[in-house]
Amino acid sequence: MSAASAKVYLRETAGILTAFFSAQPFSIKAVLGKLPPEQRGNFREMVSGAFRQLLLLESILKASCDRPLRELEPFVKALLVLSVYRIYFLQDPDYTVVDEANGLCAHDGQKSFVNGVLRNVTRYRKPLEHFIYHGKDTDRHLSERFSVPRWIVEELRVSRGDYASILEGLNQPQKTFVRNGRYLRRAATVQDDLRQGAAVISPGGFLSVLHLGVGSGHDVLDMGCAPGAKFFLLQELDPRSLTGCDISVKRLGTMYAEAERLGLPRPHLICGDGMSPPFADESFDRLYLDVPCTASGTFTKHPEGKFLRTPQGLEELLVTQRALLARTFHLLRPGGVLCYATCSVFDRENDGVVAWFCAQESRARVLRPSVGLEDVDASCRHLLADSLEITPHGFFLNPAAHGLDGFYFSFIERQQP
Repeated sequence: MSAASAKVYLRETAGILTAFFSAQPFSIKAVLGKLPPEQRGNFREMVSGAFRQLLLLESILKASCDRPLRELEPFVKALLVLSVYRIYFLQDPDYTVVDEANGLCAHDGQKSFVNGVLRNVTRYRKPLEHFIYHGKDTDRHLSERFSVPRWIVEELRVSRGDYASILEGLNQPQKTFVRNGRYLRRAATVQDDLRQGAAVISPGGFLSVLHLGVGSGHDVLDMGCAPGAKFFLLQELDPRSLTGCDISVKRLGTMYAEAERLGLPRPHLICGDGMSPPFADESFDRLYLDVPCTASGTFTKHPEGKFLRTPQGLEELLVTQRALLARTFHLLRPGGVLCYATCSVFDRENDGVVAWFCAQESRARVLRPSVGLEDVDASCRHLLADSLEITPHGFFLNPAAHGLDGFYFSFIERQQP
């Protein structure tokens, strides 16, 4: 790749980090869409890696910078974080990193400062362990080791004995899975897989759909269906009818093209809010409810999410999740089954919500189907077998064992009156 090309994706990566440090909105997806295909992999690696190791990178910078990081211009801080990531984690040559960072500086003052800090980083380089706290405060140690805000460590600690292993799993790069029909496997090269008709889906999403018990005589609703990974698997199960509902018109719009790519019939989609669904009660036999959540199980794919979530945001989501479950449950006919699903690793969003609901709703009963892995490719079946846990009210795909996306699902039957 030419120096000019490298400068483009480095500038775009620095731009994302600058927006983050400025508390401004940013879109990694939008940048990926405008970059040439040959630069997208480098950009994704840079921006994901920088967020994945952000707190550790800041610790390294603090030891080499004579000014508090909070006082730095956002662009300068972004450039330094990116450069330290390249030096420590990509092992790019020091002189190349320093030279390219200087080339992105807006003026001589920036260049002089950036050059001085990076010279300190390279001249007095120490092992990564040197920059991680190793005292008695375990939460602080884990926060720094896995570059995750402390409140996330605390949230996991109160409910999970293996919280340190979960944090380690979430700090790994994502393992991508695709399906061909009803068969799940690890992705080879995602773009090649897509060109050959495969569809990307998380292992948890795949298992939860297949074990919802959809039959040919069922009317099925996928609430919160966009962008469609689980909807199109439901469609291939050939229910009597399948309706997708989502609050986002834009996201629904992308599903028509995806159905055409997969060779599936045009989907029946409705724009609506699960809080006031546009359906009569007792209209469906099966209902898949993918609730808004912290998406903490997807930090492998979206490490920036660690720093965009807040404790207050979690509390607000819990209110929404309970309300959605309580409202949509009445869309089921007696004997119908709802799958409550999140991509969260926080117990309060998972078993906590289901337990609360079952205590409120006398007609709710948690089902315990046997979750088999016969539709998973043999080469990766052990990954799911090691990661799938049975919880008091559902199933949890734990990222601790192999760094899979965290995912929770529970099957709740509406009993006869």
